[in-house]
This record gives sequence, C-alpha cells and structure tokens, in this order.
Amino acid sequence: MVQLNKILVAFDGSQNGIKALEIAKKITRDNNAQLTVIYIHDDPFEHTIRVSKNESGDEYMYLEPGPLINQPIAPVEEKVVVMDEMSDRVILLANAKLSGLQNVNYESITGRPAEEIVNYAELHNTDLIIIGNRGLSGFKKLVSGSVSKKVFKEATCSVFIVK
Repeated sequence: MVQLNKILVAFDGSQNGIKALEIAKKITRDNNAQLTVIYIHDDPFEHTIRVSKNESGDEYMYLEPGPLINQPIAPVEEKVVVMDEMSDRVILLANAKLSGLQNVNYESITGRPAEEIVNYAELHNTDLIIIGNRGLSGFKKLVSGSVSKKVFKEATCSVFIVK
C-alpha cells in the first residue's frame, strides 16, 4: 500500500466539505500523516451566510439559497458575515470536526480556489488532495466549471473527490 505523508483537504463549510473532512481524518489516522485544512475565499466583501442542518443534525454553511436536493433545507440562522470572519468560522468548524486528531494545520488563503489548492499542494509536496464536490447545476458548471474538476485535472498528486 502507498504511504501518504502529507494530505490536503480543501474545506468550505459545505455538507460535502464535511464529508471530505471525515474521510481526511480517517486517511490521516491510518497513515499517521500530516493533514492541512485549507479554506480559499475570494476578495473580502460581505455575503449573507446561511447556516442549515442536514438530517443527522450536522450544521453546514452556504452562500446561496441552497443546493437543489430532494428534501427542503430549513435555515437555522441567517447572518451577514464579512469574508475575513467567514474564514475564521470555517476553520473553527473544521477544528471541531477534527477534534482529537494530531498533526493538523489550518490555512486560509484569498484567491481562485482551484488554482490556490493546486499551487499549495505542489509547493508543499502533498501526496493527496481531498475535496468535496458541491454538485453545481448544469448551467453553473458550464459557465464556471467545478473547482473539484479543475483540481483533478491540474493537480500533480492524487485527488479524492467526495460526493
């Protein structure tokens, strides 16, 4: 089996991002690896952040009215958060989900998500990138492309996409 020493998980606070954290936690433990959680955000400006819960009660954050899924999402709270504060919230959420795990670093970077993830992974000799797939609608994917797809195409290391 391949030994993974450095793992990078791209985390945005979404449901699939939380799934990616859970997988990263297990792989990190199994390999006694170094884990880095990275949050990438665009230029700072205000967004309305909504916090919702999934069926199991886990909270997650999103910027738009929410993903189109078969079941409705009931917002728990709605706040206006400056993006600089958003990175702190996302990092705190990741830290809570990874409690008890040793060898974890947290990074918050401003820029284009796919480019920054790939650059960070190359700069730090990452063995594996773990990233959630947000499941953009067909039109949004056509216009902007998916971050996970771009990371998969451009990364020089292995990429694990979580759905």
